[in-house]
Amino acid sequence: MTDLEALDSQIARIHAVLEVIDEPDLGDDTVRIGSVVTVEFDHDHFDRARFLLGAHEQHELVAVEICSPNSPLGQAILGSAVGDERTYVLPTGRECTATVVDCVHHHW
Repeated sequence: MTDLEALDSQIARIHAVLEVIDEPDLGDDTVRIGSVVTVEFDHDHFDRARFLLGAHEQHELVAVEICSPNSPLGQAILGSAVGDERTYVLPTGRECTATVVDCVHHHW
């Protein structure tokens, strides 16, 4: 990796962190970039995932998985609230339902 590539990588990580810090605290349970979200898939209480909705560069900052807001799941739940159910299409073409079970906002 060249010095320029290393700098670009560092800038991307800093930008990802600032994206979360600049996000306003709405004081509610609305899913937004920087939220740590728990979702339940297809009404199965045993099929749950917990992740940070944000950039992959933020993985170094948190101890949970990352879900990109540009992914089908990320797009589906962005702006939803706890209890909301969203349907999205998987890469296989199958539809999946995600219910927002929990949403926590962090200021990194």
